[in-house]
Amino acid sequence: MSELGGKFTPIEAKNYYVPYDGFKSVFRVPPVSPADNLKFPTPPECDKLAAGGDGTGLTTAILQSVGSLLRYRNAFDVLLVYLPGHWKTSFRYEGFDLHDRVKAKLAPLNVPIQIVNDPVDRHDVVGSCGTGRWLFTKSRIGP
Repeated sequence: MSELGGKFTPIEAKNYYVPYDGFKSVFRVPPVSPADNLKFPTPPECDKLAAGGDGTGLTTAILQSVGSLLRYRNAFDVLLVYLPGHWKTSFRYEGFDLHDRVKAKLAPLNVPIQIVNDPVDRHDVVGSCGTGRWLFTKSRIGP
């Protein structure tokens, strides 16, 4: 969340990416950190499922964890789900995409979701700037 407030000047593709002056400056609303009851770790079995390449099982475990948040749906605009890099072997393989599967399962429940992965490069424009734009768009907040 703290990275959303930071500024970013693109290093590459400067004709495509514009400088990012921080969430509050750009969108005229501050990002709000979630209350403790809206934070949860993924179940321990997720590491085992990911290590075994069981994307379907990993999806089910993630969705079961997220299910407990649905009773608090009025308390958040966008659900952020962090998928650690060491699960990468279960992100995408023949006929399966974890990102797409999780989003597709939550869409009928009207839960806007932003999946966040470990950044490859901390100076990558897709980081806080891209996440900030997606959060703003998915939350349907107007400036």
